[in-house]
Amino acid sequence: MGQRGGGKRELPTGDTIHVTVGNDRVSFMYSFPNLIPLSAREIRRIRSVLETWDFENIHGAWSGKSIFGGSKEIALQSADQYLKLLEG
Repeated sequence: MGQRGGGKRELPTGDTIHVTVGNDRVSFMYSFPNLIPLSAREIRRIRSVLETWDFENIHGAWSGKSIFGGSKEIALQSADQYLKLLEG
């Protein structure tokens, strides 16, 4: 996690937390090339870590894959939605 000009906290995610089309949600991938999501257990673990961090923006692995503002809430809501779907 870093901080850029203006004091905004940035979260670079690589491809495990993937910024989706529309740049308004994230998904949690075990294997992005094979479209295999992470397990519910791993998503719960990631969610618990994200909850403790203070960040405003998320930057994904690919160009143009960023969410500016409200990113923490978006990531936590996306995790909750994933868990709801995975756990029934």
